[in-house]
Amino acid sequence: MTTITKLEINKNFLTLMVKECKKKNPGDPNITSYEISRLIFQLKEGKILSSIVSRMQVASVMAVLGYLHYKDLLTYNHNTGVFKLKKAPVWSLKSFTQLQYQVLREALPKDSLLNQILEKRNLELISEYAQLFINLETLLRKFTLMQSYNDVEGKDIIFIGDDDLLSVFTALLGEANRLTVLDVDERILDLIERLSKENDLNIETLKHDLMHPLPPTLQNKFDTFVTDSSHCLGGIMLFVSRGISSLKKGIETAGYFNFQTVNEEPIMSLQTRRKIFEYLINTMKVVVSCAIPSFVNYIIPVEENKMLTEKLLEALRAPNFDQFKPLSAYRDASTFIEFYPYFTMEPVTIVRINCLDSEPLIKGEFDEESEKELGPIYSWKYLKEKIRID
Repeated sequence: MTTITKLEINKNFLTLMVKECKKKNPGDPNITSYEISRLIFQLKEGKILSSIVSRMQVASVMAVLGYLHYKDLLTYNHNTGVFKLKKAPVWSLKSFTQLQYQVLREALPKDSLLNQILEKRNLELISEYAQLFINLETLLRKFTLMQSYNDVEGKDIIFIGDDDLLSVFTALLGEANRLTVLDVDERILDLIERLSKENDLNIETLKHDLMHPLPPTLQNKFDTFVTDSSHCLGGIMLFVSRGISSLKKGIETAGYFNFQTVNEEPIMSLQTRRKIFEYLINTMKVVVSCAIPSFVNYIIPVEENKMLTEKLLEALRAPNFDQFKPLSAYRDASTFIEFYPYFTMEPVTIVRINCLDSEPLIKGEFDEESEKELGPIYSWKYLKEKIRID
């Protein structure tokens, strides 16, 4: 008897997968043949759960893995944590295109130092602050983008939150005039201060809760702001507003923020994205100079990835796919683990805005009225209600 070592991926195979996986997470509009094809393509070489890139929500990715598992098409290595197809996929499709923005990375003389710095970023995530670190490639892409727009050399730059340590990378790789970091997390500030002293970087740090306006000493003082807020309307508008209030008047300045371009109900919908740009252009009077998709990749810490994988393996003990319930396995876990399955795994978009005497949407306190109009500033507040309903 001949052993079949190839897995033919054709229209019928994908159509059935889409149909079955939608039963597990009917609210995800991104369960498509294209996205499942992308996932299968990644599984050819093997992936740990949190390194998979997909526009589908995490729960949908788990459904696809579950489907492949119950069809005896997927293996799991308990030593490495890698999921891999048992058979090499053979594509029987008219086209299969995966477009992803990539920036060529040159070999940097400080590369080993950059990795050493990232190794010190081993802090426990505080989910209530929407903390999630970006990887080395993304840090270099962000810096390169800022550099390409002349937003670094000789500039006064403020980082509105910096758990990624982009300020440290900017100090090492560029020649800014001034670097200032605001964060509510003292652990982040202490780490940046220590790295600044060790490497003679002269980075200023200040603990500040963005629910309150910036101190007068930081208003209208900077050429560039950089922020990565929680990816919801309230969070983006608050962080960008504080960034705009920090910019100098009378000259052209710039700001950078991230947001999710994939529908991620109830956090980020088409209507929400429309509101973001309406506020930016009509109220805050900025110009959107670029928006680059699939630009920012986040890192799931080792322990969280281990726990996520354990929960998936626990769900896979169900005797068949009909009884496979990936979402229920995450109930009553940590805040991060409980909410993570509702987020998409697609890298997010980075946006650059040009400002000239622009005005922040939020000038005073972010109070109950602000939250009533714009919604919470952290995504997990939306998801609490969604999980309660589910």
